[in-house]
Amino acid sequence: MEFYRADILRQRMVTFLVRLALPSDSSFLKHMHLGDFPQYVLLFSAGIFAGNGSWLPKLSFLLGVRWLGIVMPFGFAAWFVILKSGGAFTGNGAAFSGGWH
Repeated sequence: MEFYRADILRQRMVTFLVRLALPSDSSFLKHMHLGDFPQYVLLFSAGIFAGNGSWLPKLSFLLGVRWLGIVMPFGFAAWFVILKSGGAFTGNGAAFSGGWH
């Protein structure tokens, strides 16, 4: 569990620092958004870590479906609240671009 917390914190910090220099609307070679690149690297490394530990074969399908049913309603509700409170529905999409506001 400590790995997850450290990985999430590391992902937040690195993405924030990169997006200070490279906002989400900038791109490299027309398609690569380098502000998201730290997330790709860290999640890929987490996938390798999970693969080496054979975590996915140890989980049952029923457990996955159960957690999907629990997490999805709360996730969508939290996402809606965050967008609403940040003003995304009133045209303040820049608040969700990362970096200083």
